[in-house]
Amino acid sequence: MTDITEGFDKAHAIRIKDADESTVEELFSLERECFGDEAWSRESIRGALDNDSYITVAVRRGGALAAMACAVAVRDEAEITKVAVLPEFRRQGLARLALDELSRRLSESGVKRLLLEVREGNTAAMTLYGSLGFTKYSSRRGYYASPREDAVLMEKRI
Repeated sequence: MTDITEGFDKAHAIRIKDADESTVEELFSLERECFGDEAWSRESIRGALDNDSYITVAVRRGGALAAMACAVAVRDEAEITKVAVLPEFRRQGLARLALDELSRRLSESGVKRLLLEVREGNTAAMTLYGSLGFTKYSSRRGYYASPREDAVLMEKRI
């Protein structure tokens, strides 16, 4: 477990840790707040924890979740499947912290390449991913519905 306090005032001290069964309900709440009807179910979250997924969470002082990042690893590649930050904690570096820890753990497990997809119109996420070393390698036209939008495929060698 990594304690992160630099860059946050004492009221927003953050600890980055691995998700586990004790975090399922909070992950579900975070999912619903961030993704609404497209949120993962409790069963999907449990399934991710039980399989080849890695989930890191940013925990606020007092123990409440503020952010998460999830990836599924297969051999030496991993796909980042979710990144979520509660609205009141956005633009404070929590996604970066969770993704940095996730990348570190994946690298330790032998992963060499990280993949992700992002809505073309999500410029904040694309800027974050670019600052973390991800580059665009392809796109999927009309991939997202509601609204219809292209997906940008990005990769990073670790």
